[in-house]
Amino acid sequence: MKEIIAFLLGRVIGKMLYTDELVYDLDGGTLKGVYSDRMSFCNLLCFDLGFSVDLFVVADEKIYHAGEDGALGGLCHDFSSVSLFRYEFAKRQSSSELTGYSRFISGTSQKGTARAVVSSLGGVCFTGEELSWQENQALYRDQPTGGESFRPVAFEAQNRFYFEEGKLRFAYDGRCYDVDICTLERTYSADTLPQFIAKEK
Repeated sequence: MKEIIAFLLGRVIGKMLYTDELVYDLDGGTLKGVYSDRMSFCNLLCFDLGFSVDLFVVADEKIYHAGEDGALGGLCHDFSSVSLFRYEFAKRQSSSELTGYSRFISGTSQKGTARAVVSSLGGVCFTGEELSWQENQALYRDQPTGGESFRPVAFEAQNRFYFEEGKLRFAYDGRCYDVDICTLERTYSADTLPQFIAKEK
């Protein structure tokens, strides 16, 4: 764990990362998402058996109706916001593994779908040059389906810090699941998200 904390302090904390604009299909292709951001990990705090780190994100996120030939139609939702998330990890004495949680702390959007969303964290792997972990959202959150309607979904993802030509990268590789709100059973969603890679310039 000390090596991970040193890695975060020396090579991650305070660096500004940028995600180039991505366009992807939602709701069976009836909607299109357009997303870009800039982000920074900050506020690293250490305690006896673990640590926490915050993620500050300025996101430009808009959902459009799909037009003809894949073009963008009318604006459906604007989720652009400034948001703060927290990741907290602790070393389990029973297994010596790091586990934890992430959650939304605060944001400027009044209709953001990340509010009151918590994810479990596990599968932490550190090689000295890369740090990765798995993220599994609890319960469900809202996903736009057109107009003002939403459907319940959950995300599972692999997160990874790595370097290209000496520059920091943060990759979020997520999978979307539809959720039955009565049983909480998950089934694969038709929504296929691209890999989001934030890059140090």
